Amino acid sequence: MSMPGSEASQLIKDARAGSDSSLGLLLGAYRDYLLRIAGERIDSDLRPKLAASDVVQGSMLIATRKFQQFRGETEQEFRSWLLRILSSHLIDGLRRFVDSEKRRTNREIPRPGSVLKRIPAQEESPSRLVSLQEEGQRLLLSIESLPGDLRVVVHARYLDGLTFPEIANRLRIPVTTCRRRWLEAVQNIGLELGMDG
Repeated sequence: MSMPGSEASQLIKDARAGSDSSLGLLLGAYRDYLLRIAGERIDSDLRPKLAASDVVQGSMLIATRKFQQFRGETEQEFRSWLLRILSSHLIDGLRRFVDSEKRRTNREIPRPGSVLKRIPAQEESPSRLVSLQEEGQRLLLSIESLPGDLRVVVHARYLDGLTFPEIANRLRIPVTTCRRRWLEAVQNIGLELGMDG
């Protein structure tokens, strides 16, 4: 999955001292692990628009640029740090997907200023990926602050990759209720983030 803890700790120490090759070895050791995690978490509806390899590549770029901000020393701390970066990209994918659904159906999200606006369709530049980090963190916090019945629908949809009928079956609620909770969650996130269009 990664590398022995002692080897990782030494590479972290060397990379912090300025060794680019050590940082490259350290990140390279986690590429397959991050690809597997991204592949498992990307919603099936998102896969045509958001490849796991693109999410991992963007995560590696940010990890390289922000490595000096990493304060941990152990393999486990480094792996957790990388997973937080990866999660931000997955949440950004959620934003773009819901925005495209809004444009396609023009009824999934009733408010024009709802949460998943402002993300361009073209591929993001490295600098844009960096700027999205903060937005991604804010969005993650907003999701976690949702009431439990709304939060569980968002998690099931975008982290577990379930369809609305599958979520409804899991929660033993009608599909219409499931969709209504999803829409309410998106609207609440939009209000919390102050996206007024």
